[in-house]
Amino acid sequence: PVDNYGAGLSNADGNIGVAKGGWYLIVIRSAVNGRSVDYTVEFNEPAVWLIGGVVKEGGDWTEGLADWKFTVPEKADDFFVSPAFAADAPEGPRAYVKVSGFDWWKSEFMVFGGKLTYRGAGKDLDRVTSKAGQKMYINFTSGTGKIE
Repeated sequence: PVDNYGAGLSNADGNIGVAKGGWYLIVIRSAVNGRSVDYTVEFNEPAVWLIGGVVKEGGDWTEGLADWKFTVPEKADDFFVSPAFAADAPEGPRAYVKVSGFDWWKSEFMVFGGKLTYRGAGKDLDRVTSKAGQKMYINFTSGTGKIE
């Protein structure tokens, strides 16, 4: 395991221990090495961001803008909450987590009818309309969310 966020990891008998409870973005990477498959498990900051039309009039597609990072809940059943949208966006908000080595849209997700939907390997997600001043709320534990 690779501790990129101070989780206090231990690795005993093939089991990963975490000394500091909380939210983490866990990325599992694999590579074929001869006849073996090697795995790396990374514990990263649980950072979620907005991007696109809601961050400013005309949009901004710069990844990882600090002003557009969601707050992280203290409890497992609470919401990650975005900053208030800065602009109306007919194409709607776009949210993602950043996975090193991949474009933001490969880890994008959205809320449809209260349900969290991941883009995955599929086509672009449908759009949801939004207005300046609204926020996005994401509950990864229950797979739900809202924009209000």
